[in-house]
Amino acid sequence: MVTQQDEGQNHSLKVAEELQRLRAKVAELEFSCQQTEEILYGQEQQLKALIENTPDIISRFNREFRYIYINPVVEQVTGLPPHFYIGKNHQEVGVPEDKAVLWQTAYQAVFETGQVIRIEYDFPSPTGLQYYQSYLIPEFGKDGTVEAVLNIARDVGLSKRVEEQFRRTTRALRVRSECTKLLVQSPSDTTEAALMQQICHQIAEVGGYSLVWAGFVEQDEARMVRPIAYAGLGSGYVKNLKISWSEDNEFGRGPAGTAIQIGKPVPFHNILTAPDFAPWREEAIKYGFKAVLALPLTSEGQAFGVLTFYADQIDSFDREETNLLEDLASDLAYRINSLRIQAERNRAAEEVNRWAHFFKHISLGVLIGKNESLTVEMVNPAFAAMHGYTVEELIGQPISSLLSPEALPDLLKSSVIAQQQHHYIHETTAIRKDGSLFPVLVDVTVVKELNGKSFYGITSVQDITERKQAEEALHKSQQQLLQSQKLESVGRLAGGIAHDFNNLLTTITGYSELILSSLDPEDFLWSDITEISKAAERAAALTRQLLAFSRQQVLQPKILNLNIVMAEMNKLLRRLIGEDVELITLHHPDLHLVRADPGQIEQVIMNLAVNARDAMPEGGKLTLETANVELSQEYVLSHYPNVKTGSYVMLTVSDTGFGMDADTQARIFEPFFTTKPIGKGTGLGLATVYGIIKQSGGYIWLYSELGVGTTFKIYLPQVVESAEDAPTSVVLDSASLRGSETILLVEDETEVRGLMHRVLGIYGYTVLEATHGYEALRLCEEYPNPIDLVITDLIMPQMGGQEMVEKLVELKPDLRVLYMSGYTDRVLGQQGLLGERKAFMQKPFTPLALAQKVREVLALA
Repeated sequence: MVTQQDEGQNHSLKVAEELQRLRAKVAELEFSCQQTEEILYGQEQQLKALIENTPDIISRFNREFRYIYINPVVEQVTGLPPHFYIGKNHQEVGVPEDKAVLWQTAYQAVFETGQVIRIEYDFPSPTGLQYYQSYLIPEFGKDGTVEAVLNIARDVGLSKRVEEQFRRTTRALRVRSECTKLLVQSPSDTTEAALMQQICHQIAEVGGYSLVWAGFVEQDEARMVRPIAYAGLGSGYVKNLKISWSEDNEFGRGPAGTAIQIGKPVPFHNILTAPDFAPWREEAIKYGFKAVLALPLTSEGQAFGVLTFYADQIDSFDREETNLLEDLASDLAYRINSLRIQAERNRAAEEVNRWAHFFKHISLGVLIGKNESLTVEMVNPAFAAMHGYTVEELIGQPISSLLSPEALPDLLKSSVIAQQQHHYIHETTAIRKDGSLFPVLVDVTVVKELNGKSFYGITSVQDITERKQAEEALHKSQQQLLQSQKLESVGRLAGGIAHDFNNLLTTITGYSELILSSLDPEDFLWSDITEISKAAERAAALTRQLLAFSRQQVLQPKILNLNIVMAEMNKLLRRLIGEDVELITLHHPDLHLVRADPGQIEQVIMNLAVNARDAMPEGGKLTLETANVELSQEYVLSHYPNVKTGSYVMLTVSDTGFGMDADTQARIFEPFFTTKPIGKGTGLGLATVYGIIKQSGGYIWLYSELGVGTTFKIYLPQVVESAEDAPTSVVLDSASLRGSETILLVEDETEVRGLMHRVLGIYGYTVLEATHGYEALRLCEEYPNPIDLVITDLIMPQMGGQEMVEKLVELKPDLRVLYMSGYTDRVLGQQGLLGERKAFMQKPFTPLALAQKVREVLALA
């Protein structure tokens, strides 16, 4: 029977055994753990040695993207120790902001997805640009989330460099292959510039270079390089490119200039740091250029151009690529030289053909003959036709057979002189095949044959028949020109006299009228003063004729039809010429228009009609005819010297009177010349006609023959404008000419100024006097009250009326103007002085006419 004590002992034994077993198990476990720790420690040391000595850069990043570990190899690559990185993010260790953001995005993706990401990138290091490939590996925690990212970065630069070198070599081979095809297939007539442009385009397109340009050297003092073709980026860069091939110039020490100087390839592997690239660096950086290669284009050891490549990467041109591109430049230079040789041959052939063409088609006769034998070797068709032969008929003929017998001594003389002086020009007489003679101008030049054995005479022959005729016509024209110049001189004298005389007549007429206004008609002085006034009026009429002749009167031209003018004068002319003279008018049905003063044209017709009537005392025919004419250069040269060619309207006035001899015709337009008896004429009628026509821009010519009659031909320039309506005039109230306005009177003649001041004062005006323009301007500036009208002479010392009025109108834009003059020197008609608020009054004038004109001008709007 087991007692309770026995059970207790048994239980104690079991517990002791279990404890013993447990102690043994613990000892076993302790031993096992010790072994495991040793293994783990060994593995950890191995892993640490592996991580710290691997050529790969291994780093770990926490969820804030900061370094928590990086192996020591980083210092070998970047020059920075591992502790520099710990606790920092990419941007804090110097990675550019844009790339740091990319890294942060990649790490974020690993944390979120738990997947491995691969990245390739490059970065600068102390030893140059480095190429790396990184694997971003997630590190998971116990809860299955990503706690950190392991970055294993491996250097792939060697493979990249091998790959890059292969790429460059391949592209250089492709470029040369494609360009060689282009050079071989280019047509022979391709221009150098076109070929260079095609080559540059092909290089840029096939090779992928940033820019390719080609240029030729200039043989100027600055020794510049002229770009003629380019392709790729940077057209603006090429257009602003300044390159020399002189080593004394900073623009000649770059790659292109140096390549031309030494005749060898010149690379700049890094244009950002190359000192000789300084002149172009700033502009090149704008276009992203980082490396450049310049290859000379040479011929016979001398560079005539350059081919230049630009790349967007540093160290872009290695030796193998440079050699291939150098071969391309050599092929291009050879092709350009071939084009130049071919072009020179083409130019020579073209020149030969051109001279042959000229020789065949030139209108000047050309003969080539041996100087020793004086026989015809060659002639052109013009020479043969000039003499009435064919070219074939003249070859081998003696040159003497082409000259008149009287001209044969000239042939021998010209041959001797030409051989001595190598050149001789003379006039002689030639003979045609039909025996007719004609004058020629002969120009002989003697040249040696290329072998120097024979002399040849190259003779140009010009038929001068027309020139001789023209010289004769010119002699006649010169006589007409002398007559025209004579009339011009007389006209200037007449105009000057009339101007001064009109000032005197203004005073005489004015004071005569003032005296008459104060006398009773019964007064014995009344008739005397009246006679003085009448004489002054007759004198004024004479001065008006002088002004018309001298072309210094005031015209009021309009666009008009001469047919209408003649029709309106028909009745007047019939009464004027009498019943024994038949009036015939011939109107052109489609007559062109002219610009002229209708009143003056009527005066012309009347004066010519009166002269015609006086030339036909026993009756006859007076014919007025209009026509459109075109005066050509040829016609003008042979008939009318100094006449402008163009379209004209011709008015012809012809009579069947007794005509004029040559002496009379030579003086017919002179003032005061007349063939009429004393007291029957002033001699100003035809002088007036001449002046009116010349002042109207036209021409008048006389044809007359004794016993046959006389014809006057008047030419007026055609205009293409529409006919104008008659101008409207201001209607004055004749009941009162008085006024109260202020008038500035500018007149250099004391007597005339005094008379006008007195007359204007009588009619109630306030008058300010000035003797010249400067004084008038001063008065206008100083006078405090308004000035309503300025009356001024056109011709004054110091400052003329026109210039003065221009300055006055600037001060007072609303100022009205009344010009006056004894003559106008054509200023009014040609320079457009008359217009709104402006008028003109011809001297001499009466006090009443002055008062009326002043009221008329003041009434203008």
